[in-house]
Amino acid sequence: MSGAQIAADVYPSVVFYEDTYGAKVERVVVGGLPNMGDISSALEAQVGLRVQNLVGPAQLGGKEGSTPASLLGPVLGALV
Repeated sequence: MSGAQIAADVYPSVVFYEDTYGAKVERVVVGGLPNMGDISSALEAQVGLRVQNLVGPAQLGGKEGSTPASLLGPVLGALV
């Protein structure tokens, strides 16, 4: 799935949240995706929000590649 498709899928949820709750969404947190660059730029362009990677070097003990980020995304998401 491309970054543009993910952004197109996320956009209606952002609009729904803002219309329903009268609050602005400030950021999108993404975790466990292998190609964050394409997805981040598409989300920022389409949705107009800051994109933050949930799983980074700090969560991987400073060693990217030792544990797949896709395995840690759900765990870290539950803790946030």
